[in-house]
Amino acid sequence: MENQGYVMKDRQQISATQLSSLVLIFLTGSSIVVVPGALIGYAKNGAWLSLLLSLAVGMILLVLMLYLYREFPQLSLIEYSQQLLGKWLTLLIAFPFLSMQLHSTSGIVLDVGLFMTSSMMRETPLYVFTLLIFFVTALTVRAGIEKFVRMFVVLMMIVLLFVIVILFLASTNYETNHLIPVLPDGFKPVLLGAYFTYGFPYSEIIIFTMLLPYVRREENHLLKKEHIYGHSGQWLFFDRCYA
Repeated sequence: MENQGYVMKDRQQISATQLSSLVLIFLTGSSIVVVPGALIGYAKNGAWLSLLLSLAVGMILLVLMLYLYREFPQLSLIEYSQQLLGKWLTLLIAFPFLSMQLHSTSGIVLDVGLFMTSSMMRETPLYVFTLLIFFVTALTVRAGIEKFVRMFVVLMMIVLLFVIVILFLASTNYETNHLIPVLPDGFKPVLLGAYFTYGFPYSEIIIFTMLLPYVRREENHLLKKEHIYGHSGQWLFFDRCYA
């Protein structure tokens, strides 16, 4: 118990608001590039309905995550899985979990690199962006979660400011009639779109079960509210993109 108390005291800590900011950045991130085209291809005019459905299911996942964290405070997914399921079953769960993260990370790095080479710097080799991303990631990990979160909160505020300005300037071009007919091909395309957007990015918030123990204990009661804000903010951003 003394060792556990020492570890908790020595562990870096972040606020619930900072974690919520990370959730918003995580959900928005490269999904701005990847999701819109594919989602419209699946659901067409019902894309916004697909987002609503996937958001609702994502909220259920979020509630389950927070419930387990309240039952096992200051423990990560792997740690309380060991208590509930034992070592070997936890290993069976951890392997696909880690594999998914490696696959997802590789895909995100590739997507960002391809976006840069196809849209901005077409003469620059893809590996340049890949190496830069991994280099910045390594520096961020070395700096620790506290500095990492502070940096991203500042970046998020700057990006959101630009996004708000752009959306405001483009507001005269919004065509709400693009949202109808809502179900031109029935409900199946909407379900396909919801399945796609739940898989990426909403289901991937499970990775935050590894970061919840870093939230200050006195702010644990704020987690649910802050996470809901993060989820809702991401949906509103995409909704404006489709309007």
